[in-house]
Formats: sequence, structure tokens, C-alpha cells
Amino acid sequence: MPYRHITVALCAVVGCHNSYYNLERWKQKYCDTHGSKMGIGNCTCLPPFQLFPFPTERKDPEGRKIWIKYVSKKDTGTGKIWFPKEHSRICSDHFVDGKPTIEHPYPSLNVGHDITIQKKGRRTVLKHDLPVKKSKNFNRNCCQWSLRTRRESDHL
Repeated sequence: MPYRHITVALCAVVGCHNSYYNLERWKQKYCDTHGSKMGIGNCTCLPPFQLFPFPTERKDPEGRKIWIKYVSKKDTGTGKIWFPKEHSRICSDHFVDGKPTIEHPYPSLNVGHDITIQKKGRRTVLKHDLPVKKSKNFNRNCCQWSLRTRRESDHL
């Protein structure tokens, strides 16, 4: 069977881990109140979040630019401004009304500006003088082991 690349809809905000996969896992849980799986059948429980696609370039180019500005991500590979892909989404946690509305059409809550991602860098090596133990077998004049002490140690 050939390999298929599956893309999953993720929230595009830095530090947010909401995704379509998490919604599917929520739907698999059992609702004790309604006696069925969450959000299916008799269960009227609302999902913990919803995922909304970015406005399209054709229908709302200005809205799309503003959403991108609010997210203000940078492409990790190039360092340039990030642009959403077809599967990019923003979850309801980032909207004032829980979804884009006429009063609050843009994501403005917890959009990741105050989150700093710390990369593990190389550790710094502190250089300092270590005390040198004086050895009886070490010849200070030529920085090599003296022949006399080698021969003596061979006989022991």
C-alpha cells in the first residue's frame, strides 16, 4: 500500500495545541450525563473548542492579512513571515465570542505574543585553572615520562 501523507488541521497560534486530532479523541470519550459518546447521538455536550479556517485570499483578502498579522508567526526554516496553508486553522480559544463575529472578527485572545520559545543551545564551557597534582614519575624539564622511572615501574 503506498504511503499517504495526511495533514491534520492544527491551531496556527504559537503555543496552542488544539487540533482536529484532539477533537476526534474528545468524541471517542463516553459522556456519563447522556449515556453515549461525546457529541454524538443523544449527547448534546459542546466540544471544548472549534477550528476555523483562515479567510480566503479571494473572498476576504484584507481579513486574511489581519488574521496573519494577529498570529504573527515566522517560518522556522527561512525566518520570513509565515503564511497559512490550506489546512491551517485558528481555534475558538482565541476569539472573544468563541468564534469570528461581526463585533470581533479577528483572533485576539492568547495569540502567542507573550510566549517565548526557548531553544536548547550549546552549553557554555567555563574555563578555569584546575589544580595539578604533582607526580613523582613526571619529568618537568621535557614534559615526558622519564626513562628511569619507566624502567623502575616495569620491574615492579
